[in-house]
Amino acid sequence: RSWRDSMERIGARYKHCTLDSFDAADNPLALEAARALADGSLEMLLLFGGAGRGKTHLLIAAGRDYERPAVAGHASEPDERGHRYWFDGIPARTSAFWPVLELVGALRGCAGGRCDDPEPSCRRAGLLLLDDYGAETCTDYAWEGLQRILDYRYREKRGVGISTNLTPEEWTQRYGDQMLSRLSEGGRIVRMTGRDRRPERGRS
Repeated sequence: RSWRDSMERIGARYKHCTLDSFDAADNPLALEAARALADGSLEMLLLFGGAGRGKTHLLIAAGRDYERPAVAGHASEPDERGHRYWFDGIPARTSAFWPVLELVGALRGCAGGRCDDPEPSCRRAGLLLLDDYGAETCTDYAWEGLQRILDYRYREKRGVGISTNLTPEEWTQRYGDQMLSRLSEGGRIVRMTGRDRRPERGRS
């Protein structure tokens, strides 16, 4: 799906998240990595840390920064000999944001014929953002779907951003070390520190 299609999954609470509005006082490396993911110089990013550190903010902001509309091709003005030259257009760049709980639910639902299969759109998107990895409980079918999506994107060198509350050690115990190994090749793992800022936002 395009970014517009995924806006509904972002929700009103996060619709104003941008890279410039992120408070990077505690996490300058995380902001740097999110910018690199958005500009395509970083292929994969895993953000981990406790709740309220801004992981979701950074994923959404990176997706918003990555997006661009298509630009149509055009012909040049005639030169002195009357020749025109065609300039190729610039293709659109789209991202897809999925809370992993919702993606797993959609994968289950498509197996029962209750909704469209989300896997093709997750493969097509230029940048795929998976929020709160580790909160899900997967059936075998849903787990295989997640793995197919991530394996495809790894093979095709398509950007992936993931947030999780799990530590790398907990991630390895739960999922094995394949993803962490892949992140060492064109990717980064960044720990987000600082305090939980959600109570502060709730008082403002």
